[in-house]
Amino acid sequence: MFSYTGTLTGSKTAAKIKKDIPKMLERGELLTMEEFYELWTKWLNEVYHKREHSGLKRQGEKYTVPIELFMKAEDKYYKPAPPKSYASILMMKAERVTVYNIGIRKFGYEYRAQELCNYHGEKVDIKYDPEDVTRLYVYTREGKKICEAVSQELLLIAPRVSQKALEEHKKMQNTQLRNDKELLEEFRTPYEQRGNVPGDVVGALDLMVKGKGDKVVALPQDKQFASELRDKKNRQKQDAEDEFFSRKAQDALSKLRQLG
Repeated sequence: MFSYTGTLTGSKTAAKIKKDIPKMLERGELLTMEEFYELWTKWLNEVYHKREHSGLKRQGEKYTVPIELFMKAEDKYYKPAPPKSYASILMMKAERVTVYNIGIRKFGYEYRAQELCNYHGEKVDIKYDPEDVTRLYVYTREGKKICEAVSQELLLIAPRVSQKALEEHKKMQNTQLRNDKELLEEFRTPYEQRGNVPGDVVGALDLMVKGKGDKVVALPQDKQFASELRDKKNRQKQDAEDEFFSRKAQDALSKLRQLG
């Protein structure tokens, strides 16, 4: 059990009496901390706050009673802003994570620090600045700071990386990876098994050599194949016509030379 056994700070040294604490405890003369706090609060509100203070008079205060000064001098006294470093920590995001043998995993990256080796497998609290996720501030669950864990991979990208930029980067990576997997799967699928391949194109025909008795009963009806076939025939026809007219022109030129 805890109790207060001192005297009022305003009493003189000569008035202080040595107390036999064990005997007082046996006689039930000691107050519990709860009883002491209740009496102290009553004295604070009914005596201390309502009594004039000479110290306030010496400082030239308009209100010399503590409770009056507290209630009426708000424009003169104000609570100072916390230090910038402390305010920055308050604005950080906080989470509880697990420490693995490689450190802490966050945002798809690994954060390491030598001090984390002593917390392998344990839960710890982390804080991080959304505008710079290259490092994590690590604390025990009781609030004691352990270390600052950094991601060497992110530091290779830039000295500061925002959470938004990192999320966009990971999103782009995942999209690219998904597209590459789909393309690879399409290449691995045999041509005739692809769902968008017509059954009558060249890739779906049996191109094995047949016996002499086999006959072609149908040609491919694919539009692209037919267009290519027409273009090929037209080119052959044009080449033949060009060759014919060239030959005729050469004959006519030869006869003119003979006539002088």
